Amino acid sequence: MRVIFGCLGLCVGLLASTLGVAQAQAPGADTIEQRMQQLRPPSERALPPEEAILTGKEDLVLLQRRKLFTLSGNAEYRYTDNAFLSDDFRESDQIFSPNVGLRVATRIAERYDVYAEAQVYAARYKEHPELDFDGFTGRIGGEMPAGSWLLGASYSGSPVYDKGLHNRLVTLHELQLSARRVVPIDRKTALLPSFHVSRIFADPNDFSTVSGDAGVSVVRQLSAEVVGLVGVQAEGRSYDNYFEELTNETRRDLGLSGRLILVWRPTDWFSASGLVELTRNWSTLKVNDYHNISVAPAVHLTAHF
Repeated sequence: MRVIFGCLGLCVGLLASTLGVAQAQAPGADTIEQRMQQLRPPSERALPPEEAILTGKEDLVLLQRRKLFTLSGNAEYRYTDNAFLSDDFRESDQIFSPNVGLRVATRIAERYDVYAEAQVYAARYKEHPELDFDGFTGRIGGEMPAGSWLLGASYSGSPVYDKGLHNRLVTLHELQLSARRVVPIDRKTALLPSFHVSRIFADPNDFSTVSGDAGVSVVRQLSAEVVGLVGVQAEGRSYDNYFEELTNETRRDLGLSGRLILVWRPTDWFSASGLVELTRNWSTLKVNDYHNISVAPAVHLTAHF
């Protein structure tokens, strides 16, 4: 128990370190929160560890008890045809995005799953190094069953810096509620509907938002070691005050995305994945309208203990 509370203390300490005043915005920083969320590891954005874990040779295991600690490292290479996330400044680029994380998770009373995690990450743009950023994320949360659904709540704090940690670009404090379920179709296929509502308090306040999304994915075990996923998602986002002193307009966004993911997992500690994602965003600020195609192979190392 002391170890668990020690890890919880690490995450709480990381969250506390996110408090502070942001420095002046660097070039491209007006889309920093969107770019940061876009570069989340594929395992976090589309294949959470608790959803559709494939074990054995034939069956799709929908939920699996995990060991207490998970240490992970990921390295993703991504091609994007819209690095600035704006059709007015459309430029392609190649992004290298490594991250390392530690997660502690347990189940209470055989019903309530709770976790705490910390992650360090970076993004390096080949053609536009002014978009480079480094960051930290601390997150605590939990889930509980409600009928056939799993209901969750979490809090995360994410300070994001320019390359080298010289200037803080933005700090995001996110409160999120979620609902998801696993609907078996057959022994190798499942449908995964999900809903999220989140409130982000940001420093600077230009990035504070209220958002909600709904998505559905189909995951299938293609072989003993290969998983395939196809998913679509719609998201609405409302900004509190997105540079309104400059634009004199209120920003509201509607986004649609579709993705195809293949994951090859030959061992418990190593996996490789490939992602193809199409995104379309409509905004009341036309400069933030964009469409984007991303292709992202990645490798993942995981140790459970």
